[in-house]
Amino acid sequence: MIQLPSLLIALVVGLGCCTMAGCATVGFSDKVSSLVWASWGDGQTRDLVVEFDHASNKQTALALLPAQEVEVLKDYDALPLMFLRFHSAASLKALLVNASVVNAYEDRQENKLPQRKEKP
Repeated sequence: MIQLPSLLIALVVGLGCCTMAGCATVGFSDKVSSLVWASWGDGQTRDLVVEFDHASNKQTALALLPAQEVEVLKDYDALPLMFLRFHSAASLKALLVNASVVNAYEDRQENKLPQRKEKP
């Protein structure tokens, strides 16, 4: 049987790790492609589709960020999605650490649809 002091020490050490700088990426690094970070240059903006948890309020999550850092391009009212323009990588990181954010995706067409042939 695990003794209570040993369990408490394990919990404190585990929680302490998540607050250290080395563990600061836990919580957002798996929510967006590494290509997004690699291709982000200074002064550039990025347009991403952000998926929120179904039970969360999208506007509440955005309210925690400086208004000039994130621009809403499209709010899909019936879906837990928003198309957002991020003016800095720091603003994206700040949103991704929010528990209500599930993922962020690049806005790109995965499969081209076949062209419709016009009837003569």
